[in-house]
Amino acid sequence: MRAHFHHLEGVAGPTRKEYEKRLENLSPIERAVEERAIEGELAATRAYSKQIEAEFIKERIHRLQRKEEGRETIGDTIKRWWGW
Repeated sequence: MRAHFHHLEGVAGPTRKEYEKRLENLSPIERAVEERAIEGELAATRAYSKQIEAEFIKERIHRLQRKEEGRETIGDTIKRWWGW
């Protein structure tokens, strides 16, 4: 029987399979502990992703400000070309 863990909704396929494999063949107590560990990993990953997203937004704002001020760097130009 395949493990189903509702907190894995929205998790990419390979990662979901990895987590489901970790839950296979565990006793109920071990499974509960492992589920809490997975919840913590997912929460940490989501929090980190939000922080990274915020930093990318700040960086983009700074690049746009430099461009408006006529101080655009070659790095800014390259990132703009690549759609950053």
